[in-house]
Amino acid sequence: MSDLVVRARHVLLDGELGAADIGVTGGLIDEIAGHGTVSGADILDWHDGIVSPGLIDLQCNGAAGRDLTADPSCLLDVAAALLPHGVTSWLPTVVTAPRSTRERAVTEFRSARGASGVPRPLGLHFEGPALSPAHPGAHPPQLLAVPDEDELDEWCRGDAVRMVTVAPEVDGVVPMIERLVAAGVLVSCGHTAMTPEDLHRAVDAGARYVTHLFNAMSPFHHRRPGAIGATLDSRDVVAGLICDGHHAAPAAIRLARSALGPAHISLVSDASAALDAALGTMRLGTFEVENTPTGPRLPDGTLAGSAIGIDDAVRNYRHMTGASVEEALAAASSTPADLLGRGDIGRIVVGARADLTLLDPDLRVARTIIGGDLAWKS
Repeated sequence: MSDLVVRARHVLLDGELGAADIGVTGGLIDEIAGHGTVSGADILDWHDGIVSPGLIDLQCNGAAGRDLTADPSCLLDVAAALLPHGVTSWLPTVVTAPRSTRERAVTEFRSARGASGVPRPLGLHFEGPALSPAHPGAHPPQLLAVPDEDELDEWCRGDAVRMVTVAPEVDGVVPMIERLVAAGVLVSCGHTAMTPEDLHRAVDAGARYVTHLFNAMSPFHHRRPGAIGATLDSRDVVAGLICDGHHAAPAAIRLARSALGPAHISLVSDASAALDAALGTMRLGTFEVENTPTGPRLPDGTLAGSAIGIDDAVRNYRHMTGASVEEALAAASSTPADLLGRGDIGRIVVGARADLTLLDPDLRVARTIIGGDLAWKS
C-alpha cells in the first residue's frame, strides 16, 4: 500500500494523457496502474483535472519583488513564490554582475538546496558574463567578460553551477564551453551575434541549448542568417522560448516550433522581480527597471525579464501554436529534465521523484506536490 495515491483521468504518461493511479511512498513514485486500482493510506482524486510531472523552469531571475542578482539571499523567498505556478524544480538565474555576486549566489544556493516545501533549486544558471557586447539586453555592458581561469575552475570543481549562457563567437568562449561540459554543466548560447559556423563550433564543444531564442541576438537576414537563422537551422540544440506575448510575437513562436519541432522547444519564464508584483520600480541586477503593463523594462524600453510564471508560458504556448496539452506540458517538464540529464524528474515513472503539478482543464495550477508532499493548493 502506498502512502499517497493521486488518481485522475488525465495523467501525462509517456507523452500521452490517460487515466491512471500514481502511488507514492517515501517521496518517490512506487506504482503506476489503472484508474482506481492502487490502494493507499491517502487518496487524492483529481477527477477530470490534469496531472503533470512537476514543472521545471531553467531561467528564473526573481519573483514577488525580489531579484536574485541584486540579493542572492532571497533565493528561498523566490522559490516559495513559484509554488502557485506549479514549479517543483528550477535554476535560480543570476545575470551579469561582479564576480562577488556570483560567489554570494553559490553560497546561498548551497545553504538553500536542502530546504523542504519549496521548489527544489537544481543549481545556478549564470546568464553571462561571457556575452556579446553587441547584444547585452538587460546586462551591464561594462561587466561583460570571459571569467578568469580561477573562477571557471571553481564552477567546474563545485556542484553549484548547473547552466551557463555564453556567446560562442566571443574569443576564448569555445574552450570555456569544453571545460564546462566536461564538468557536467549545461551550456547555452545566448546574447549573441553567432553565425551558423559559430553555433556549429559551440555544438561540437558540447553546447546543447539556446537562451531565449529571438531575444538579445543578431537578427535573421536571408544572406546573413545570424543567431536566429543559425538556431532555426540546427537539429542539435533545444531553444528556450519566453511566451509572454512581449518577447516574441505568436508568429515567431509558431515559426520556431515549425522549424525545430516540439522536441526541441523548452519553455522558460525568464521571470523577474515583476512576477506577482505591483507595477512600479524594482531591480534586475545592477539596473533599476520599471514593471510596466508590457513587462519589466529598462529606461530605454529594453525588456528586462518577464512578469509571467512557467504555467503562464505553458498556456500561452498552447494558445499561440495550437499545441496539444501533452506537448505544452512536456516543454516545461520532460524536455528541461532531459537537458539537465535528470531521469528522476520531469516524468511520471516508477522510481522518479513524486513531483507533480495538478491543473484544472484550463491548465490553471491547483496543487503543487513536491516529493509526495502537498506544498501548495489554490
